[in-house]
Amino acid sequence: MKIIKQICSYCKTQIGDVKKQNSDDEQISHGICSDCFVKVMTGYGESLDSFIDSLDEPILVMDEQGRVVTVNKKGQEMLSGELEDIKGHLGGDVFRCAYAKLPGGCGKTLHCQSCVVRRTVEETFKTGNPSVKVPACLDVDIMTGKRKIRFLISTKKIDGVVLLRIDDFQPDESGNL
Repeated sequence: MKIIKQICSYCKTQIGDVKKQNSDDEQISHGICSDCFVKVMTGYGESLDSFIDSLDEPILVMDEQGRVVTVNKKGQEMLSGELEDIKGHLGGDVFRCAYAKLPGGCGKTLHCQSCVVRRTVEETFKTGNPSVKVPACLDVDIMTGKRKIRFLISTKKIDGVVLLRIDDFQPDESGNL
């Protein structure tokens, strides 16, 4: 794994370091710092929901307890749910993690300690450092039975929430989770 610098695309200040899986020669990753994010969104008069809906990847906005604050349209499509059904629920419940149904629920089982999605979101909250294209997998419980879903996820902390982007996932036959 290689550590590369992340800089804000707007003001060019260093945001932090990013762990990168590939070993190509890229030394810088771009993002947006929280100050520029607020300025850009204020300048456009665009809400967070409108902004994340404009993105092509599924995005979930998570709070510090691992609950979904909001999710964009692509995320709703991937999760086969409406905003009202997703908002306020724990990540494991939203992703239909098989272990979230165990006593204690999402975040409280032995399996949760090794959940890459949970650990990556928590680490970004704790350190403020973003993560880029981290491989993760979940055992999900769907109507046809349990199956393993593989993801690449990225996280970014902005103003007290973490944006969780699903960069890649293996959909079922319908194209959904």
